[in-house]
Amino acid sequence: MKTITILSQKGGTGKTTIAAALSVEAEKNNIQTLVIDIDPQASITKWGERREAKTPFIISAQAERLEHLLNEAQKTGADWTVIDTPGKSGDAAALKAARLSDFVLIPTRPSAHDIHAISDSIDIALLAKKNPYVLLNAVPPNAGRLFDELRRVLEENYKVPVVPFYLAHRSAYMHSALTGQGAQEYDPAGKAADEIRRLLDWLRLMID
Repeated sequence: MKTITILSQKGGTGKTTIAAALSVEAEKNNIQTLVIDIDPQASITKWGERREAKTPFIISAQAERLEHLLNEAQKTGADWTVIDTPGKSGDAAALKAARLSDFVLIPTRPSAHDIHAISDSIDIALLAKKNPYVLLNAVPPNAGRLFDELRRVLEENYKVPVVPFYLAHRSAYMHSALTGQGAQEYDPAGKAADEIRRLLDWLRLMID
């Protein structure tokens, strides 16, 4: 079993939306996926309550139970576990999740303020002895030059690798969060669906 932690110490980065869409795509590809929600806001748990489909299975829990839940997930045959972590007020919980994970993904929006704030998330991952990847999210569509510049800044100034593509600012991500769907379910033929498929394929190469 592989465990992926979606970590961001800043709010509004799209952490929960990414965790939801990724988990949906994993299940579509026959990767049995458990989502563990350790964010007190319980955003992905509430998303699951709005959802008609029975998968992915979501557990809302305190960080203290993480190790036990991961052990149980492995016993029951889960292929992946995706952990949705709290923001700035949950440093200890995020650190525990990172320590127990195989891969740490840090989403960030493309603003200067968001990029500056990313160092807290990087520090937590490094403290957990993990090498995180940054995922640029909500980038304006067709903004390849902006992505290239932000990637250069992150890799040179923050010494952290960046996922070699970005998720664009698309309405499917926003609408799907309200309807209990993944973006690819809300608009199966849309570009957001292509982005999530690409993210899943890339992650499988990185962790399988």
